[in-house]
Amino acid sequence: MKKTIVILLALVLSGMVLIVGNASKPTMLNMLLPEQTPRYFPIVFSNRVVNGGIEIEDGVYSIGGWGFWVGEPLDLDVEFWAASQDSKVTYMRACIWYYGNGCSIDDVYQLPWEPFVSHKTYTISIINDHHPLYVHVQYRDDHGNVSRVYTDDITIVGWPLYTTTANPTTTATPTITADPP
Repeated sequence: MKKTIVILLALVLSGMVLIVGNASKPTMLNMLLPEQTPRYFPIVFSNRVVNGGIEIEDGVYSIGGWGFWVGEPLDLDVEFWAASQDSKVTYMRACIWYYGNGCSIDDVYQLPWEPFVSHKTYTISIINDHHPLYVHVQYRDDHGNVSRVYTDDITIVGWPLYTTTANPTTTATPTITADPP
C-alpha cells in the first residue's frame, strides 16, 4: 500500500495524473478508498492539457427490455466531466449516434462549440431489438486547448407492440402495431 501511494504521489507531482475520484470532487482518497464513494473514475494518464470523460445512464451496459415499446420516446441521462491544467473548461461539443442516425467521431470536429454542462438528457425513439447508441464529446478550455474525443455507449433494447386476434379455428398470430422508424 505504501509503495502504491508513493508511486501515485510521484505521478501527481510530475503532472501525469489529472483526474482521479468522484466526478463532482476529484480526490486521491476516492481512488485509494473506493468503498467511501459509490462511483470513482480511473487515473487519466495523458500529456494533453484538457482531459475528461462521459457516462451514459450511470454506466449501465443496456437499458430497455419488456415495457420499452418500439416507437416510444426514451430519455437518456448523460454526465460530462472535464478538467484543464491551464484554465477552466468552458466549452464542449457533443453528439449522439443511434441506428445509423446522428454523428460519428469524425463528425464531432465539425460541430460548433457550446457552453460546458455537466449533464444533458437526450430523447430517442425506441426501435426494435438490440441496438448500440453512442455519445461523443470533446472539451475546450478558456485558452483554446482541446481534449481528445471521448465516447460512451449503451445498448438500447426495444420490444415491439403485439396484438393478438383469437380465432377458434386457428392459433393467435402476433401482429406488430408499431414499426421501427
